[in-house]
Amino acid sequence: MMIFDGHADLLYDVTRRRLAGETCVLERRHRQKLRKGRIGGLGLSLWVTAEADSFWAAYSGWDGWRRTEEMMACFQAELADSPWLVPVRTAAEAREVQAAGKTFAFLAVEGMEPVGNRLERLEQYARWGARIGMLTWNEENLLAAGAGADPDKGLTALGREAVRRMQRLHIIPDVSHTSDGTFRDIIRLAEGPVIASHSNCRALCDVRRNLTDDQLRALAQTGGLLRTGPTGTNVNDLSVLLIGKPRLTF
Repeated sequence: MMIFDGHADLLYDVTRRRLAGETCVLERRHRQKLRKGRIGGLGLSLWVTAEADSFWAAYSGWDGWRRTEEMMACFQAELADSPWLVPVRTAAEAREVQAAGKTFAFLAVEGMEPVGNRLERLEQYARWGARIGMLTWNEENLLAAGAGADPDKGLTALGREAVRRMQRLHIIPDVSHTSDGTFRDIIRLAEGPVIASHSNCRALCDVRRNLTDDQLRALAQTGGLLRTGPTGTNVNDLSVLLIGKPRLTF
């Protein structure tokens, strides 16, 4: 069995260590663990929120987009050190990498505060290869309200245009970390799959990042997926996640 981890924070560790002077972080610190866990594919998260207890706080002069560019530069450098890890954009590419005995990786944006009001930055995410995108982390930004904001607030007008543009760019909306209002608005705009990359069932665990039964049903109706628990989904389900309805086929 091969496990696909739909939300992995390894790039956070890679960036933290590379900025401190380390190299080959994935090879030396993570590869054996991935093998032991039978992880064949990863959704690598671009998370650049400068919380007080994050390493980003040491770079207070960098805005969110500069932090994003630094993380991408570290990722590219890490790829050169890790020939066993291959970035992919489609399910077909993922299967080819898996057949070659290597690990595939999709890029996922966790929070689009760095976009601000410059929606052209969504095109840059797409050029980098991002295929999954959360409009917020927990904050309220110019696009949407996150899980830590007013649950009744949803997408702004700019956020609605962002969702439309994301879908044209084949970046699948991810509703983990959104407010209930943002979830509702994204579902209304959905033209294909919407996913929750790291949420669970609110009826079983009532925390702000988890989803109600009605939300889970709405998610399923888009053709999307919920990733729960320590495992993920296998590569056979990946075609649904990353290709979805015909209009989203790459």
